[in-house]
Amino acid sequence: MANLSNEEILRSRRFVLEVHQQRYLAAHAHLRSLLSSHTGQDAASLSFLTGPFGKPYFSANLACHFNLSHCKEKALIAIAPRHEVGVDVEFLVDLTDGLELAKEHFSKCEMLAWSNLPLHRRNQAFLEIWTRKEACVKAVGWGLNMPLASVNVGLGPLPRQLRVNLPNGAAAEIVVQSLAVGPWGVGAIAWVIK
Repeated sequence: MANLSNEEILRSRRFVLEVHQQRYLAAHAHLRSLLSSHTGQDAASLSFLTGPFGKPYFSANLACHFNLSHCKEKALIAIAPRHEVGVDVEFLVDLTDGLELAKEHFSKCEMLAWSNLPLHRRNQAFLEIWTRKEACVKAVGWGLNMPLASVNVGLGPLPRQLRVNLPNGAAAEIVVQSLAVGPWGVGAIAWVIK
């Protein structure tokens, strides 16, 4: 953990449980190691700034964009040389509040497609839509400060290009794709193309 910044170490201490502290530290140490390989910079000397909604980026002018998502003991990292990128990963769980969350966060098209699925398929499909949405809002740097219902990622694993209207009046063109992360969960990656 010698490569981590003081800020990362202090942030890890905000977690109440030690297991969460250790997962945070491991994910960030691995991120730094990968970024070091991609940039040629020493992992410990990598310096980050934070966007207005919390997305980290390099303070130096390095041609490298990145994003990290972690859930329990799993982490998903994306590194891209030219495009802002966002990722999300979630464990498959039985959602007791899936319908309420879908009504609040899905677009009308997504809600229709999801509600037409057989009941046994809805749990995984919900998480597929959710991870795609989170990857998109992370790619544009707004995170959950942006209404998820405004991002129509559709249902299905195939790549999809979409236009996202940002809360500040700007717009972004994004490609989003579901990822096969294993039988334990679902993941997605999104990147801004303009």
